[in-house]
Amino acid sequence: MRSPGRNRIVRCGYQAWTKTLIDRKRSAADPEGHQFFKLRKDGGLVQRSYERKGHGVCCLRSPNGVSTLHTLHKPLEPTNRDEISAAIQSGRWGDSELNPDGSYLTAWDEENTVVLVVAGSLPSDT
Repeated sequence: MRSPGRNRIVRCGYQAWTKTLIDRKRSAADPEGHQFFKLRKDGGLVQRSYERKGHGVCCLRSPNGVSTLHTLHKPLEPTNRDEISAAIQSGRWGDSELNPDGSYLTAWDEENTVVLVVAGSLPSDT
């Protein structure tokens, strides 16, 4: 699954990233404690790319506009899904207040390759 842009990350939880590898032997031998990157024979950096399939996203927005975004790395259990959905609908997560209009829970439907909105609604600006 490839991401066409940032929107898919916010909606389905798909993630892709690249890491530049550290040369542990060279870094450990440096008397000043500097870290060195691993280099290819041609002098370029050694990098590894990773992808993580998403299973959905949980975005909880407080009334002051601050959001926390959680990507789901496996499908939610029904009890967790129901608990988060109820919190979004009620506008309460434990002792904290939520903005139901800015909070949402999605799930990735692998069979139909679409994002399903489980609770709340996706913001129009994403």
